Amino acid sequence: MEENGKTAAVEEKKTKKGDLSGMSEHDLLVELVRSQQKTETKTNILALILAVFVLIVSLGLCIILPKVVMTIDNINTTITGIDTAVTSFSSGLTEMKTALGDAQGSIDGIDEMVGNVNKLVVENTENASSAIDNLSNVDIETLNESIKNLHDIVEPLANFFNKMPH
Repeated sequence: MEENGKTAAVEEKKTKKGDLSGMSEHDLLVELVRSQQKTETKTNILALILAVFVLIVSLGLCIILPKVVMTIDNINTTITGIDTAVTSFSSGLTEMKTALGDAQGSIDGIDEMVGNVNKLVVENTENASSAIDNLSNVDIETLNESIKNLHDIVEPLANFFNKMPH
């Protein structure tokens, strides 16, 4: 029966807690104080947890924030370096394009010069060929005879002019 007595007392307390209209003012005040103590304990625990959380977040920010700032500075420096390299590369490409344009102009001039030299060679080849043809058509015997006749005419004149007083 002792167990039935304990069970009845627990059930009576449960009815008392659940049914506030049947409780005396003293019981209500005691219940209210207990409830406030439980709430205060829970509030203190939550405040402590919140304080620990704020402390952890603050420490994390103190550790991570300088690293983030340093990383951003490094990224900014790298981007500046890349920008400078791209600008230099662009300038180099512009200079290369100008040099290639100048080289193309020189190549065009060389092509024109080679064409002129080729034309000159063709013209001179035709003239040389014509001269060789003319020389081969010359009758050497007749030329020798003409030179001998001219010599025969000029020799007496030369002798005459040599005998004249100067």
